[in-house]
Amino acid sequence: MSLPSRYVVTGATGWVGRTALHELQLLLPPDEFKARVLAFASSPRLIPSTAYPKSAEITIQAHPLALMPELLKDCRDVSLIHAAFLTKDRIGAYGVDSYIQTNQTITETVCKALAGLSSSRVVLMSSGAASQIKPDVDFDQQLCSDPYGALKRKEEQQIAKLAPTQILRLYALTGQFIRDPQSFAIGDFLLKALRQEPIELRSVMSVVRGYGHTGDIVRAGWKWLASTNASQPPIATVSHETSLLSLAETISEMFGLPPVRHTIDKTAAASIYSAPSKVFEEWLQAHGEAALGFREQIQETADGLKGQKQATTDQ
Repeated sequence: MSLPSRYVVTGATGWVGRTALHELQLLLPPDEFKARVLAFASSPRLIPSTAYPKSAEITIQAHPLALMPELLKDCRDVSLIHAAFLTKDRIGAYGVDSYIQTNQTITETVCKALAGLSSSRVVLMSSGAASQIKPDVDFDQQLCSDPYGALKRKEEQQIAKLAPTQILRLYALTGQFIRDPQSFAIGDFLLKALRQEPIELRSVMSVVRGYGHTGDIVRAGWKWLASTNASQPPIATVSHETSLLSLAETISEMFGLPPVRHTIDKTAAASIYSAPSKVFEEWLQAHGEAALGFREQIQETADGLKGQKQATTDQ
């Protein structure tokens, strides 16, 4: 007998994965959540619910990703948000060969699970780095120069062959479930702000980043999965573009910090990792959503960091 339709999240303990689970809690009562949601992570984890009142809190079991094909084999009408992948900053810790192998295994596991399903739809969390991979250039050559972007581009192609798939290419992110905040400019700045320390920029060149709010991205993603809408070409999830100097100045103003310290040469070429926002904004609107204001995104990210600090203190 087939199981009830399922909501599935991979990378369930990550920034996007935690957001996906949180938004599902806003849609499903606890009993239905427990019956219909499957979460997967790199290893078994217990994740506390974050959207239910204290009297209705639950613990979410994250299963090892390796079990995904087995646990989904009898399911029907699977709606998957796939957010499992080692990001570029993990290359140093893993080494290039192990990094490539681990990510290939993630993709192969998800593809195996999808291949066994009669009905599924996928929102694939990819990366802006995938847009830099050229189809007319040797893949292995690009894999050597940019393992993350090349593997993401290949994953996009593999998964889109197996199910209707909306590819969302993430650039910089905001949102309450930020992981490893010191690894991201916005997280590093907010950690300083919460300690009431001045923000100092070390780069001498201007750095520009395109930000998207994880809540906006995931809410529209679940709505697309529940629809019969056809997938569009990959969408860059940028709603707000800003220089890191401007971001630091905004955070300093919001938190009453001293002026930002920097030695930026504004005549030097800028480092830009961003994309136009029009397509993403239109996609949000088509699903009844609108981008959260950027100051609100910053505040929510800061509140998430405060909550993480409090949770650590309470343990």
